[in-house]
Amino acid sequence: MRVGIITFHRAINFGAILQVYALQTSIEKFGVDCEVIDYRSSFIEKHYQPISIKSLPSFRQVAVIILKNGAVKNNRLNFENFSNKYLNISSVIYEKKEQLEGSNDYYDLFITGSDQVWNYLTAGFDKSYFLDFVQDKSKKNSYAASFGVDSIPETYKKDYYKLLSDFQNISVREQQGADIVKDVLEVNPPVLLDPTLMLNREEWNRVSSKNKENAEYLLLYLIAESKSIISLAKRVAKERNLKIIYISDRLYKSTGMDNRSKVGVDEWVNLFLNASFIVTNSFHGVAFSINFQKEFYMQYLPGNAKVNSRLENILELTGLKDRFVSDFEKINIDHIDYSKVNKILQQEREKSIKYLKNVLNKD
Repeated sequence: MRVGIITFHRAINFGAILQVYALQTSIEKFGVDCEVIDYRSSFIEKHYQPISIKSLPSFRQVAVIILKNGAVKNNRLNFENFSNKYLNISSVIYEKKEQLEGSNDYYDLFITGSDQVWNYLTAGFDKSYFLDFVQDKSKKNSYAASFGVDSIPETYKKDYYKLLSDFQNISVREQQGADIVKDVLEVNPPVLLDPTLMLNREEWNRVSSKNKENAEYLLLYLIAESKSIISLAKRVAKERNLKIIYISDRLYKSTGMDNRSKVGVDEWVNLFLNASFIVTNSFHGVAFSINFQKEFYMQYLPGNAKVNSRLENILELTGLKDRFVSDFEKINIDHIDYSKVNKILQQEREKSIKYLKNVLNKD
C-alpha cells in the first residue's frame, strides 16, 4: 500500500514540519509506504519568496517595522536540511491541480492533515488540501485536520459541505473543528491527537541535535511577541535562577536573554527536550512542553487572534488550564502532575492509533 500525505510541508514553521514528520512516522509503523506529496501551493510559496526591491516600503516604514516588531530572517535552509534528511518527499513536484490529478494512479490512499489545512484564512483556501483532486472518494481521508478557528462564516458553509461530504474518513484535531463538521455535515468526527503527540520522548530524541547548554535555562518560544509574555518569562527565570533562551528570527533582539536565530529543526527539538521551564503562546510549543513533561506557562495569542481554539483545546484535553497565565499576581506555582496527564495522552494515543488502523485497513 502506498499512502500520500498532503499538508503544509514547505512552511517555514517548526510545528508544521514536525507534525508532517510525526504523521509520516506514525503511518510507517503499520508497515506501509508513505510519501509526503510535494505539492507547492502558489499561495504558500509566494509567502516565502524573497522581497523584491520594487515591493519594499519606504525607508521610514521599514525602520518603523523593525523597531516595533522586528523583521524576520528567512530560515529555509535549515528546514530544507531537516526535510531532506527525515521526510519521504515524492519525487514528483506538483504545482498545479492538473498535475495533482495525475497522482490518482500512484497512491492507494490519500491523507490530508494535520495542520490548519481546512482553515479558509490560510493557503488562499486552496481546495487541494481538501483532496478535491482525488477521483475515488474511498481514497479520501483526513487525520486530525484543523480548521484553526472556532467557527466558519455562513457564506463558506456550502463550500465546506461540497468539499467534505465525500470523504471516506474524517477526523479533526480540535473539538471546535468537530463542531464545525457536525454543523456542516451533521456527523460527529473523532477528535484525535496532533501527530507530534503520537511520538514519545525517545522517538523525538532520534531527530534531536545533541548540543548541550552550559547552564539550566528557561525556553521562550513565541508565535507573536508581546510585552506581557516577555515580562512573564523574565519573572519566572529570575525566580528560578535560569537563563533565558529565546528562539526568534526577529532582527530586533530582546534584552536580558540569549536570542537564538536561524535555529535548526533538530536544535529546536533539543532545546525543548532539555529546557528546565518553557514559556510560549504556540500550540506546538505547548504540545511539546506536555509531551516532554516540562513545567510551563502559556498565554493565548494577543489581540483578536482566531487561532486560540487549538490552544484552548489542548489545555482542556490534558487538564492543564491552570498553565494559562493572565494575571501576574496569581501565577500558579504548583508542579504539574504528569502521571495524570500521561494517562490521558495514552488513552488518546490508543484512540488515534485505532483510527489510523481503520484508515489503513490494518484491523
